[in-house]
Amino acid sequence: MGAAIITVVLAFVGYLVTYLNGLRLTQRQERLARVNRQLSELYGPLLALIEINSRMYTAFSERYPRPDGRSPLQHAPDEMPLTEEELVEWQL
Repeated sequence: MGAAIITVVLAFVGYLVTYLNGLRLTQRQERLARVNRQLSELYGPLLALIEINSRMYTAFSERYPRPDGRSPLQHAPDEMPLTEEELVEWQL
């Protein structure tokens, strides 16, 4: 009789441990899914903005090249600043 009780108690403890472990794993997966959603909602649009800005800068640089080959937006104060047309185009 004592062995049967021990067997039942051990089976119940085993079931309880399995249940709690499954619950912990489910909660962990839900937290991970939430973090992944947050990251995709942040970095997806951020990547799109970076890509658009890069393409716009490249197009602007090709349209308004500098004779010395430098970037149109990198200049010392006494060097060639943007012309009024270039400034309006860049702000646009």
